[in-house]
Amino acid sequence: MRLNTRRLSSRMPLMIASLVLAILLWLMVIAEEKIEAGFMVPLVFENIPASVVIDGPPMGSVYVQIRGSKQAVENILPQQVRARVDLAQAEPGDKFVQITPKNVVLPQSITVLGIYPPYLDLKFLAKRPVPVRVLTIGKPAEGYEIRQITTIPLQVELVGPLARVQSIKQVETYPVDVSGLKKQLRARVEFVQPGDDIRLLQLKPTEVIVEVIPRKVETTFRGVTIDAGGNDRGFSPASVTVVVRGDYNRLKEMRPDQVQVEVDWSGVEKDSPQRPLRVQVPQGISVVSVKPGSVKIK
Repeated sequence: MRLNTRRLSSRMPLMIASLVLAILLWLMVIAEEKIEAGFMVPLVFENIPASVVIDGPPMGSVYVQIRGSKQAVENILPQQVRARVDLAQAEPGDKFVQITPKNVVLPQSITVLGIYPPYLDLKFLAKRPVPVRVLTIGKPAEGYEIRQITTIPLQVELVGPLARVQSIKQVETYPVDVSGLKKQLRARVEFVQPGDDIRLLQLKPTEVIVEVIPRKVETTFRGVTIDAGGNDRGFSPASVTVVVRGDYNRLKEMRPDQVQVEVDWSGVEKDSPQRPLRVQVPQGISVVSVKPGSVKIK
């Protein structure tokens, strides 16, 4: 008995080492155990050109079958997995887009075995911005005119078949009534639908700003008497024609006696046979022309 006990004691370190090694090997086998799994992976479309849109809601996910260690597969987080589809080369029309394992973003230790479906059947429509044209009915109040019409936004984007989108130069609004307008008008107006096969990405009404200003006109005063300007020397002619410019309503009420013309005796040589004329009109009115522009000294 003593001999067996001694032998057992001498072999104990080796037995313990063998047990530890066996446990480690078992843990390694368990850790490296490969399993397969499958789950839905969200699709992420990248680099879509500004000139196209996908027609209709595209497929949102694909089924991906994977293989990896049990630990790695069980520890996958949803935010770690996605399928990226590069659409940089997309053009209007139908297009089959292949999804390969290279498109699937996964931890490096995971292998993609299959993707279903492996192809996407996508249809792309053309997209193009065009200016907005505001239609109006009626006329501003007498003496006023439209200075500017602004829309917010200035452009809208059309979506549809390429040929149709390229043929449309602008999008019109329903008419805005400007009858009797004397001040700025702000309104929200719907767009006129360009066609059944065309849609607008701008779905809400556009904001229209109509600005009006007093209309500028010209009036001619003939036979305006020339004042000698405090000098008793004779001159000819005795009257001139004066053209002035200003707001319609102001010129409508302007009287001929509000145009004053006199001989300008300053700044000219004493013996000069011609003298320029000086014209005075009410503030806010400008002189367009005076004919003749000078008088001949007798």
